[in-house]
Amino acid sequence: MGKKEEKKKDKKAKALKDRKPRKLKKKDKKKLEAKAEKKEKKKKKAKKLKDRPAKAKKKEKKKSKKKSKK
Repeated sequence: MGKKEEKKKDKKAKALKDRKPRKLKKKDKKKLEAKAEKKEKKKKKAKKLKDRPAKAKKKEKKKSKKKSKK
């Protein structure tokens, strides 16, 4: 690796370090919030299923029956 290439790498590293995080637009913020809410809902649903293991097992059985019919 030549000196020129090393200099280029150093410049890139410095630029990355100095770069400010881009400001989120209102639209982007709303999208992110919606995504976070969806994740939260999924977590809650998963927790509910864990709280009712019998029901979760029933669901799994139903799914497997459907697959076997095809």
